[in-house]
Amino acid sequence: MTLTHYFAKLLGLYLVIGGVAFFVRKQAMTEVLALFADNRPLIYIGAMVRILLGLAIILANNRWRAADRHLGHRLGHSPTGYCSAHAPA
Repeated sequence: MTLTHYFAKLLGLYLVIGGVAFFVRKQAMTEVLALFADNRPLIYIGAMVRILLGLAIILANNRWRAADRHLGHRLGHSPTGYCSAHAPA
């Protein structure tokens, strides 16, 4: 199994578990997200984790096929909030 497939399975499983948790405990998850939105230090820590995971995707997948290159670039840079395709000229 390639690293790209591993990341796809890992992310897919994470999203399925999160979706099921939100579906089963909608009221509790809504309250948690509302509390999360009001807690600035927690948002900062979450952003740092997103940046770390995005950089891990970029660094771990340094060899891309032509079709995967664009998707990997988007997935890796989306947590950082920066993408060279949208950089000011």
